[in-house]
Amino acid sequence: KGPLAGCPIAVSGKYRTVDHYGRTTVRDVDFGAMTYKSLDGAVSFTITADAAKPCEFVAEGSQPVQGAQPDQVRFEFAMGNAGLGLYRTQNITQNRSSVGYIFPVQSHSKDLLAGTWTMLQSGYTPDDGFIHWIDKMTVKADDKIDMCEIEYRTSPETCTPDTEANLSVAARTDGGFDVNESGEAVARMYGYRSPNGTLNVFGTTNPDGLRNSQTVQVEETSFILAKLQSQAVPAVGTVSKYFDVQLSRVLGSGSNDTVAPLPDSTKVASVNGNTVTRERASDGRVDTVHFNDPLPGVRHRDSGLNPDGVTQFAEIYQVGVPGLGLTVSINAKPASQSQRHIYSASVQRN
Repeated sequence: KGPLAGCPIAVSGKYRTVDHYGRTTVRDVDFGAMTYKSLDGAVSFTITADAAKPCEFVAEGSQPVQGAQPDQVRFEFAMGNAGLGLYRTQNITQNRSSVGYIFPVQSHSKDLLAGTWTMLQSGYTPDDGFIHWIDKMTVKADDKIDMCEIEYRTSPETCTPDTEANLSVAARTDGGFDVNESGEAVARMYGYRSPNGTLNVFGTTNPDGLRNSQTVQVEETSFILAKLQSQAVPAVGTVSKYFDVQLSRVLGSGSNDTVAPLPDSTKVASVNGNTVTRERASDGRVDTVHFNDPLPGVRHRDSGLNPDGVTQFAEIYQVGVPGLGLTVSINAKPASQSQRHIYSASVQRN
């Protein structure tokens, strides 16, 4: 059915979405007919694109709601050069928004999960509120899973084992995997192998996108499994081009602040050991980033002043996902009334 005009990496076909709070769907994307449909074809949104904005497109339309008027929904997408895209979704009717990932549907065999992965999990839990974790997940030959939590903020060399969980992995009929705890499914995972052959895994504890209420308590989180690699420090003058999508939330506000995927770039101005100073093209903002700090494959960006000289940008950790040109940023300090819950992602673009 053809690719998106001007973007050969974005081909028509079936795509999976996973948003920050775990909701996952499979969509039939047709760039010939310019439609974005649910898998069963019952819901069809219209795709629009601007030739001056390669690899970006919008899908919008009406989402049926049982017993009520349809909701007006809008998706804004940007596809990275490894076939993984970012998106912002907005339910205009209900004034809700989130961000997430879109990637081609693939099936993978369970044996490919064997080994140790770094796991970045984010979202909302009834017990801990808005939170991020960095864990190690080891999938063994007998399908059992060992987990330990990295104390990345205070003691990154420490990984505290979870001795209570009885976890295992099982294949699903849709090409993904279930994570079972004592025989009960508690999460779903789906792999994406990028064009260079690297496999990463995207998961959710909330595939139906349920929301916490007085009667429903659910872990609204998503996660990524990757085999992190130590990152090379870039040379002075290096330019990185990317699409960036952002979600942040002031605790107690009741709503997310989201930014649709935007094209941008940074240029390295100076290097001192593992410390890099960069300038952002869109506004001239200068930031300082420490590579492989506090973990190999993770960067630590200092807080600083925006170009207006008044407002600050936050201190964050940036996790680099190999093979995808994907970087995920989270707040370096625990979310509080004075520190936002931050989750943003960027993918490399041409």
